[in-house]
Amino acid sequence: MQLAPLSYAAAGAIADCFPQDWTMGVLALKLMHLLVMVTPRREGRPPPDPDSIQAHFEALQQGGLRNLDFNRAVTKIVMPVMMHLATCLAVPFVVSRGVLPLMGLPAQALQYANLYAYQIFYGMVLLYKGSRRLHQWALQLHNTIRDDKYLVGRQLNNFELQQRQEREQEQQRQQQQQQQRAEEEQTRLVSEQQQQQQQ
Repeated sequence: MQLAPLSYAAAGAIADCFPQDWTMGVLALKLMHLLVMVTPRREGRPPPDPDSIQAHFEALQQGGLRNLDFNRAVTKIVMPVMMHLATCLAVPFVVSRGVLPLMGLPAQALQYANLYAYQIFYGMVLLYKGSRRLHQWALQLHNTIRDDKYLVGRQLNNFELQQRQEREQEQQRQQQQQQQRAEEEQTRLVSEQQQQQQQ
């Protein structure tokens, strides 16, 4: 169905070829396995999450065929992949074959929808994933710049807040000094008045 726009005209009928679809599915599975297992690990990076698909692949390969954990292979590898594939196949099919005909669209528009439903859906998924990845990168860049500017050792310092607090403390010290000087001046005047009265 993904290659249908390359093989059929918009006005032609789409014929499903199950051996071709099965072969494409096997190739997609092999490609996913290569992408998961051949991806090099960078030095200094932590090991993969124990619940990630890469960790489960490595555990199954280390166990071999004799010690194959069938339950783990089905629940942690096969079922998540099958759920994603079922979602990718079912959502465009239901929208193009079930929702759009109820909207009263013409036959030619429905034919184009049946032909390009999967490509539009995959494009929307890629756009969503790409926007999320860009948002994560932008957030990491923001945090890195913030840490370079404000992080001293292991303590996050807000220099602007510290400067404002220092200015407030300086103003309080000046006010206290002025009060002390005023009190000293008042005591001096009182003592001078007492001396004058005694004389």
